[in-house]
Amino acid sequence: MSQVCFEKPITATRDKILFANADLIDRLLRNVREDEAYEEGESRPSLDVIKAASLRLSLLPAFFRRTFEVHPYFGEINVTWQNRANSTRVKAIFGPAANSFRLYCEQMLLDRVTNRELISHATQNEFLERLVRLYSAA
Repeated sequence: MSQVCFEKPITATRDKILFANADLIDRLLRNVREDEAYEEGESRPSLDVIKAASLRLSLLPAFFRRTFEVHPYFGEINVTWQNRANSTRVKAIFGPAANSFRLYCEQMLLDRVTNRELISHATQNEFLERLVRLYSAA
């Protein structure tokens, strides 16, 4: 019987969360690495921004970890959820600084933004609350 041995066991909660969500992180990385996602001269998100986004997204319930789109933008990672039934969306903006996290929420009518809100320094609870509200609104 073989045993798996780790030089340095995974003990920190953060490492356990990231390890358990490897598919989510892979999806995020695939989108951030795509050359087609960038204009000439556009900066890519730093590794610290990628790690911060991965950790925060990993803390979400499973439904929200499967239903987002990723778009890098000048050193940021924009992660968007959209409810087409009520023309609303929530965008999580990570970066360009490693600890920078903002939420942008909007509602549209006839292809025009009718209501919008930018939440700087959003907490994880505000993040989850906005996503729940996105899908519970009629």
